[in-house]
Amino acid sequence: MEQNQPAGNQPAQKTSPSPATGQKPLTEWPAEQKSTEPAKTNFQLPKFSFNFKKTGLIIGLVVVLSGLALAFFTYIVNLAPPDYLGLNVLGSNSVNLGEKTLFEVVVSNRAAKETLKEVSLVIRVDDGTVLSDSPSSTLIQKEIGDIPPQTDYKELVPSVFWGRGLEQRTVEITARYRRENQTVKTEKTFVWQPRIANTGANLAISMPQQALSGEDFSGYLTYKNAAEKIIESSKLVLEPPKDFSVSFIDPKFDQKDESGNLVWVFKDLEPQKEKRINFKAQVSGSDASGKVLKLVFKVPVRNKDIVITDMTEDIVVASNPFSLGVVLNGTREHSPNPGQNLRYQISFKNNYDVTLKDVVIIADFSDAWFEMASLKLDSGFYSSKTKKITWNGGNTPQLLALKPQEFGEVQVYLNIKDVYPEDGVNNILKMNVEISSANKPGSIGTEVLAKNELVSNINGRLALIPKLLFKDNLQTGFLNSGTATPKVNKVTQYSLYLKLQAQANDFKNVFVTTTFPTNVSYDGRIKGDTNDTDFVFNSRTGQLTWRVDYLPAWQEKNIVFQVSLTPSSDQLGRLIQVVNDMNVSGDDMFTANKFNENVQGIYSDLPDDSSVDQENGRVEQ
Repeated sequence: MEQNQPAGNQPAQKTSPSPATGQKPLTEWPAEQKSTEPAKTNFQLPKFSFNFKKTGLIIGLVVVLSGLALAFFTYIVNLAPPDYLGLNVLGSNSVNLGEKTLFEVVVSNRAAKETLKEVSLVIRVDDGTVLSDSPSSTLIQKEIGDIPPQTDYKELVPSVFWGRGLEQRTVEITARYRRENQTVKTEKTFVWQPRIANTGANLAISMPQQALSGEDFSGYLTYKNAAEKIIESSKLVLEPPKDFSVSFIDPKFDQKDESGNLVWVFKDLEPQKEKRINFKAQVSGSDASGKVLKLVFKVPVRNKDIVITDMTEDIVVASNPFSLGVVLNGTREHSPNPGQNLRYQISFKNNYDVTLKDVVIIADFSDAWFEMASLKLDSGFYSSKTKKITWNGGNTPQLLALKPQEFGEVQVYLNIKDVYPEDGVNNILKMNVEISSANKPGSIGTEVLAKNELVSNINGRLALIPKLLFKDNLQTGFLNSGTATPKVNKVTQYSLYLKLQAQANDFKNVFVTTTFPTNVSYDGRIKGDTNDTDFVFNSRTGQLTWRVDYLPAWQEKNIVFQVSLTPSSDQLGRLIQVVNDMNVSGDDMFTANKFNENVQGIYSDLPDDSSVDQENGRVEQ
């Protein structure tokens, strides 16, 4: 039986290289690793070569250059002259607005032995500072002359300061002088900036926080000189916002500036006395839009306004509980003609979510153009004394209680007068209407009231008056040949007068046209306003055109020309037409409408010629 021996007692076995790797086993050390002695290393210090002679030269050169640089710097510094001039202001840094203030300018020669030559002083101030000795200028100049050593020159300057409370004002003092044995002058400046200690004016705007768009509201402005002295000259400026108009103001403003602001001008405004300006105004805008009113107090200084104080106040445009509309003959743009039938439609609506009670509508028809004798109403009451029509719950039950979002309409029928007023130009027809309620929702600064106004431009007219004469005045017309009674195949001459007048409005591009009958011709003779008008006759078509480029209101143009009539046999025994219907047209420059009218022609009985009537005006053989 084979027995195992302990591992520690086994003899070392000789191993051979591994057939797989070809390497020797780790138990056999390589030859180079068998030695245990440390390797020897050779180490040498670097060698330095030190030249004392060359190093000394370098150090010496550095010292010399440093000395030269120091000397040059000292020379440059010594070129700047010593500051011998002292400049200061003795005065309080807090000044009272509008009161005369004294400040002292002190110019000192601090030199021990040298006199400062040709010393001058310039004092400049800003826009809000007034030099009492030279109020129209922003500067004063003083020629001081020479100032001995250790001597002060003092200049006392009275001045007045304007501006806002705590605003800083600026005074700039510049002194110029020349040192002895020098030609160039030196300049030195000192700036003094005192502050205005007090507020010069107290302002306030009192008005409602809300107002209905387009409706009157009341308010007032207050202002007070808050200084301790009388302000000799001042201005109060009200800067209204866009769509803000004043209908009443007391006391009335003195002027408007270039921006349209209202300006009051005051002289010798006493201190600590509050004054008031009352006003009525309207503001327009969309619902809940805000408007800002600004009030500014100013003092004029050398033709420039210095603001002393200002303030703003907001007002909100509230939506109107009512909608109120009015149209004429179906539109707001209608331009009536004299004598025309009119129909006014007045519409209304409650825009709020509460019922509006005891609603009243009042329409004003006091315009002189209305022909009130022709008035017709479906409802409402007309007062001949006031020339107003009133609708209320008594004659229109719907108005007793107008429910939320409820709407309605009333109508008025009447005529416009048919005659223009003498020399009246650019006539208008005006009608006003308003609606109100006994109760109002919310707290606003105006009553629940809506107004509307309809202004209609009245058309002008071109009046054409033709006149045909056989027997004529030679000074104005022509000597006509033939007989007063027209004869078959015989030529009779007539004078045709045309009078054209612009009534009430100016007209442009005016044309008078007609076509002559085939047996009537233009003889080529014409008189009247031919230099500034155009007269054209087409002999092939028989068409006549008279053009006037511009005809002012109530002015006229006149022409007269000669025509010839040759009746034919088929016209025997009849009154025949010598002038066909005429057309007159033109552009109304006030209403921008086109005027067009036909004027009746003229027959051979010549209604404007006393030598011819219906009997001898008939064609004879």
